[in-house]
Amino acid sequence: MVCMEDIMALVKKTIELDQEKANRIKIQIKTGGVLQKLRSTGELDPRNPRQYNDVCIALLARQIGATVVTRDINDFKRIQSAVDFRYRDVIKDA
Repeated sequence: MVCMEDIMALVKKTIELDQEKANRIKIQIKTGGVLQKLRSTGELDPRNPRQYNDVCIALLARQIGATVVTRDINDFKRIQSAVDFRYRDVIKDA
């Protein structure tokens, strides 16, 4: 069984060898944490894979300092309850 300490040791070693790959691994770990938080609060529907993509979009936007511009405000409101990022409604702000 792999524990979080093993994963973090692998990430640390990867950072030393390949920064780009390490950043992808960090995003995947953060995505897993956000998804777990949303699942535990009942905010994530496991039958709706689009929400998984939305979490990745939110985390990537946060990482580069971007604002998500979307029509799908409700999903991003739920995601924002688990992770801080910026979004706005494309219709309302048009």
